[in-house]
Amino acid sequence: MKIKFRFWDEKFNCWIKEPISVYPDTEMVKQGIIIQQSTGLFDIDGKEIYEGDFIDFKYTANNYTGVVKWLDKHACFGIIIENNASSLDTWIDGWRSVKIIRNIFEQKG
Repeated sequence: MKIKFRFWDEKFNCWIKEPISVYPDTEMVKQGIIIQQSTGLFDIDGKEIYEGDFIDFKYTANNYTGVVKWLDKHACFGIIIENNASSLDTWIDGWRSVKIIRNIFEQKG
């Protein structure tokens, strides 16, 4: 699997579209650039899921909304739902119904 990232520019409130040189994390933070890694998974519309994406999904008979985060403690991506962390693997049966609704930088809408 190819590891992919996207970059958010806090100064201009936009995604950086052109390729950039990757500096150590501390230097990126000083420049106001936030790095988000791809999970390698895709939603029902074929959009790639990155950390910081809010997703809607169905698991068993319930609907959930959560934000994708890297969980250092578990060394994996997870979904944070109302301050509870769950490994993405836990929800694997429901991935057919996952839809990205926005990312952490976009306003609720």
